[in-house]
Amino acid sequence: MPESQAPATLGIGAIFEGANGQRIRWMLDRCEKQIVRASDGNGSLSESVLETITAGGKRLRPLFIFVCGGESESDDLVRAAAAVEIVHTASLIHDDVLDESPKRRGRPTVYASGGPATASAAGDLLFSRAIAKIAENGSNEDRKSTRLNSSHTDISRMPSSA
Repeated sequence: MPESQAPATLGIGAIFEGANGQRIRWMLDRCEKQIVRASDGNGSLSESVLETITAGGKRLRPLFIFVCGGESESDDLVRAAAAVEIVHTASLIHDDVLDESPKRRGRPTVYASGGPATASAAGDLLFSRAIAKIAENGSNEDRKSTRLNSSHTDISRMPSSA
């Protein structure tokens, strides 16, 4: 394809230009607050999680969610973006356990500072918080229906693994 016919490509920086850029920054700020809240309420485990969350990162996953969400500024979209980033962070913490990593982003890992049990619990906590974020999405009627359906699941009828 001749250069004059090549499609125009924009760098990621173009996302942050003009009014749309202000909206994306606002959405990322809202998302960051929800990500940080994922560490609330579990004493020393919360401190470990908060240190990992605030260690930095590009937050590309939430950015992609917002770009794909178009013009939506909904709380559901923000929760979904936060959940994706929280799952990513949980997987990094679990990865550090498997790799016995002493540092991530220039800081001691949860594994290095608290040991494998603390790191596993911190990752598990974040996975559960991400699932809770997703569960908040949808209408009240949707959530009620999901609870009713899951409460009628009979575990005894599920096939056993041999």
